[in-house]
Amino acid sequence: MPFLSRDYGMNWDEWTKTNYGFIVLKYILSLGKDTSYQGLLNTYLYSAFFPVLTGFLNGAFFDPLHRFLGEGFFHSDHFFDFFQFSHLMNSFFGFYLFFLTGLCAKEIKGWRAGCLALILMAVSPRIFGHAMNNHEDIPFAATYLLTAYLMIRFFKQMPQPSWKITAALSTALGLTIGCRVGGVILIFHLLLFGIFFYFLRQRATPKESLPWTPWLCRLAIIALYGYLIGLFFWPYGQLNPFLNTLQVLHQLANFPDSSGALLFHGNLVPLTALPWTYVPLWIFISTPCVVLAGGLLFCLFLPSIRRTPQRKHLVLLAFISLFPILFVILKHSVLYNDWRHLYFTYAPLVVLAAVGWDSLFDFERLKKIRWGVGLGFLLLAIIPVSWMVRNHPYEALYFNELEGGVKGAAGRYEMDYWGNTLRTAAEWLGDYHLRHYPDQPAYVKAEGNIMTTYSVLREKLGSRYFPYLYPDQHLLSRRFRYMNLKYSTGPNAPDDWDYAILRLHNQTLQDLREGKWPPPNILFEVKVDGFPVCVVVKNQNSPLFRAGTSPEQFRQ
Repeated sequence: MPFLSRDYGMNWDEWTKTNYGFIVLKYILSLGKDTSYQGLLNTYLYSAFFPVLTGFLNGAFFDPLHRFLGEGFFHSDHFFDFFQFSHLMNSFFGFYLFFLTGLCAKEIKGWRAGCLALILMAVSPRIFGHAMNNHEDIPFAATYLLTAYLMIRFFKQMPQPSWKITAALSTALGLTIGCRVGGVILIFHLLLFGIFFYFLRQRATPKESLPWTPWLCRLAIIALYGYLIGLFFWPYGQLNPFLNTLQVLHQLANFPDSSGALLFHGNLVPLTALPWTYVPLWIFISTPCVVLAGGLLFCLFLPSIRRTPQRKHLVLLAFISLFPILFVILKHSVLYNDWRHLYFTYAPLVVLAAVGWDSLFDFERLKKIRWGVGLGFLLLAIIPVSWMVRNHPYEALYFNELEGGVKGAAGRYEMDYWGNTLRTAAEWLGDYHLRHYPDQPAYVKAEGNIMTTYSVLREKLGSRYFPYLYPDQHLLSRRFRYMNLKYSTGPNAPDDWDYAILRLHNQTLQDLREGKWPPPNILFEVKVDGFPVCVVVKNQNSPLFRAGTSPEQFRQ
């Protein structure tokens, strides 16, 4: 996974949250004196464990830390290299998300279930793709599951859990909150199941009384120290740990930026009008069939699973995965970009699916043909693996066979919302321009976040590259003093750009039927599952492509 992580580009949010992480790191190293984090829009809503960790390690091992933070991240000489390092770090968190899924299943039903769970996670294309460059949702999912795993270990050691597992659980809880403030929900889960398991044990062994006060104190200590660790990476929470936490949780449940629309069922639907089926349907169409089959088997074998000794821990995993999903549905919370904000619930669901498959292996009537069950599992698992190999590094765009793959989902659901294909298009464009017009500038109009293509084209073309874009307050900052920008202050003139990098995003079914995608004048296509998802087009009116006009004369 660390090796493959070098193939992935920057996503839409990556550079913004990375900048915030560096500012939080400056706040930490200045012992609270540098409060520049307060000037960034909406960033007070987020904690910053992952970008702080990545920025610190990069500054410690590659760039001198004092220069790296003093001059500002975007003045670094290793701009592109930093994001390669960030993706490598992201892949480690992704790997441990997979590994911990297996360990959770092992704690529930043994080593076979653990191996099945690990395989099911590894063959989940969307999670695999996000594990490489999603620095928001994957580290949170990994620490969330680490906390759940340690909670299972902790409750298994009742009535006297070791202080080692207690300290580990408290640290994991703190890192989860440090990744995302919403991780405080695990404090609620810890106290709820701590009390629930206490009464279950008292009922099962009435003669071995477990003192109530020490047990409640232990739970409170875990919650308190975990919360304090989380606050270390969240400066805004330090100002008023109780009130600010409640305020932010309320705002995250009712996100202030709810403008815009999402493509759903072939139509653009306002964010505030998404139906309750949005999340369940996205889970269904983006999850491999082998995992869906495991979930169905879990439901079928539920009566027998309920009689297993570890059923209460299954209840814990089911609750910490289903409760956030149900809360979001009932609350009508604003969601962006499929269901990635709820990816932290996927691994516990995969554990349940692995238990379902393991129960099929244990089914008495099928014991003589267990090899057939294994073959069926293998064949179903090979299907998404084959898709991942053929479409690397665009695993994050996966749709399962029940939806008809990318071709079936095109025009119906959001496709490349984070610009995963833009890096490939930018690399091709850079090579193409150097090969055909080595002495000419290239004015490039690129969709998505400008930084997604900027880092690639600046490295390929150097000073020949001129990004063409609307005025943007982020890019007007002096932080970008080395960027050579060409702004349009009014309606776009047709001759202002040479190339455009366009992606399949928010084009509806009607747009596809009317032939609006793919567009004309294509030079290059990035295809996923055989369907063009990103294209490089030329401007026919550009002097580069218009015969008889020199670029220098035209530009003047």
